[in-house]
Amino acid sequence: MDKDLFDVQCPCCGTRLEIDTEIQAIVHHQTPKKSSTPKNLSEGIRRVKAAESDREGRFLKQLSAQQKHDENLENRFQGLLKKVKKTDSSTRFIRDIDLD
Repeated sequence: MDKDLFDVQCPCCGTRLEIDTEIQAIVHHQTPKKSSTPKNLSEGIRRVKAAESDREGRFLKQLSAQQKHDENLENRFQGLLKKVKKTDSSTRFIRDIDLD
């Protein structure tokens, strides 16, 4: 290790920081690996059920947002369709190709 580099470990999260005193900046950081293995079977089951309910909630929320979006698009389309039907056909632009 160089004399101008030193390591510091965060007391809260355990992240290891390598600091260069010459440039006064963090040159490397390493976050600790979190254990994803449950301590016992009941905790593992609880995690799986929590993840399942979270997935279900996010799915229902997205489904609701998509349905609202579809309804908004349909309302906008119907409004524009009514507006087009109300306009006078004589004011519409006639292209040369339409006359053939």
